[in-house]
Amino acid sequence: MTQATPVREAARRLDGCLGRNHARDVLDVMEAIDLWFMPLVDDFSGGRVRGAVTRSDLATVVDRFGLDARVLQVRPVLLPNVPADTPVGQLASLAGPAPAYVVTERGGRLIGIYEPDRRRTA
Repeated sequence: MTQATPVREAARRLDGCLGRNHARDVLDVMEAIDLWFMPLVDDFSGGRVRGAVTRSDLATVVDRFGLDARVLQVRPVLLPNVPADTPVGQLASLAGPAPAYVVTERGGRLIGIYEPDRRRTA
């Protein structure tokens, strides 16, 4: 990957999660794929991003409320949404420095997430 690589190629492709999802299920997925942020979407068909949830916040909600805890019990964090064709090397200058970037198509549909400090190796 170079600084000119479009972020779509560097991002983890995923569908995000819904507020009604069980927090433990989302946490399990995040741990299995080693992801720190999960985009929160309004539905899987439109994929509009409403924020993101963190692994640590989900773990806190599960510890506090048990296995029936839902993602909607977590306050979402706001991450920059960036167009899929944005070069990786321009993310911080265009969207500001961030621990993660939500990668979207035109119209705002979710493609995935890019965590610059946790780059994929495969």
